[in-house]
Amino acid sequence: MSTLINAHKITKTYSDKKLFSDLSLSVQKSTRLGIIGPNGVGKSTLIKILSKQELADEGTLSHAKGLKLKVVSQFVEDKDQHTVTDVIEQHLQNEVEPFALPTVIDKICTQMQIADTSTTVQKLSGG
Repeated sequence: MSTLINAHKITKTYSDKKLFSDLSLSVQKSTRLGIIGPNGVGKSTLIKILSKQELADEGTLSHAKGLKLKVVSQFVEDKDQHTVTDVIEQHLQNEVEPFALPTVIDKICTQMQIADTSTTVQKLSGG
């Protein structure tokens, strides 16, 4: 199986609080990854580092050549009550041919275990 993301001995500190130290992990193709923990322990920071939105203080991070990542915010402010389908279409509009969108949306929703794609994003869990 091919490695998509490899993090080796990454460390991140904010002020005097060390969120994690010498953390190493690899994400393989077709792997599902869950990051679980109490508030304030660095889950969102780790996701930002893995997606290259933020730098680690120490350690190395590598991505497979050509890897495209999308990070969806856990806090969605949606006054217009967009559906799951609307949001996915918006994020993929420049990356997927229009004729392929329904198939891609169905695949994404299946992987995320969202049965009703007409539900509004406000009704989904933000965690």
